[in-house]
Amino acid sequence: MDTDLAFMTTRINANKTFFMPFNKGLNDGSPHEPFGAGNPLNAEGLKTAYLWEQVFSKSSLSNIIEKFAQV
Repeated sequence: MDTDLAFMTTRINANKTFFMPFNKGLNDGSPHEPFGAGNPLNAEGLKTAYLWEQVFSKSSLSNIIEKFAQV
């Protein structure tokens, strides 16, 4: 992740690690369909602010742990 783009992987492999985009998409600066690569402009800050404001919020992160984490 940097200030503009975010990528993630589910498995790190020395030979074939694949990073998938974790971006919202961009339509010539508009956050409306059809979406393309990248993230929409954010007048309040960084383009990747949605990660810690929405995805990594307490309620979202606890939901991820509850629904997808296994013991």
